[in-house]
Amino acid sequence: MLGQRLTRSSIAIIAGMSGAALSTILDLSDKIWKVSDRLGWTQSEAMTLARDTEKSRFSDNLIRSAWKRLFLADRFSRRVLDGAPSVEVLSAWNNYLQALLEWNTDLMVNIVGLEGYYDMHKSIVFEVEIQAKFAAVDQAIRQLYLAPYTQGVIYQTANVATGKPLQLGADVFKATDDARASLYVFVRCFSKGDRSQSRC
Repeated sequence: MLGQRLTRSSIAIIAGMSGAALSTILDLSDKIWKVSDRLGWTQSEAMTLARDTEKSRFSDNLIRSAWKRLFLADRFSRRVLDGAPSVEVLSAWNNYLQALLEWNTDLMVNIVGLEGYYDMHKSIVFEVEIQAKFAAVDQAIRQLYLAPYTQGVIYQTANVATGKPLQLGADVFKATDDARASLYVFVRCFSKGDRSQSRC
């Protein structure tokens, strides 16, 4: 009887120790797997999916904000050249300024993100080439905003009599077209309408 009790106790103790050991091993192996994932030694499906999702979200936000800024620049120019009421011209200008503020707020995040999700070359192209195109858009739209006609429309002064600044409006459209063409290549790695040669 005593021998049976000891045997049952021993079995229970061994089972308990085996369970604890197994739990410890599983926990340790899970931690090792996560560390190896972070170091790039292995790639779990969950980690790969999460990274791909983050990369996709980052890319979508960058593309959307770039195209939005160019659209709003064109819209401001169009409002001025169409002789829209002052409230519409001012609203278009303020919308552009808001997009510019958002773009500059995220600028460093975008530069670092491009290097992290893609590579250093992509980040440098964005920082040097794409930013230069957007700077040209800003210069052109600022000139249009400061034109006597535009100021006259916004502030309802007699400057409207100076005539529409057609060339300044055309300069905005040219700058946005140039930026769009470069952005298209940057995003898609080929020129619009020509997939024969990779540009990345």
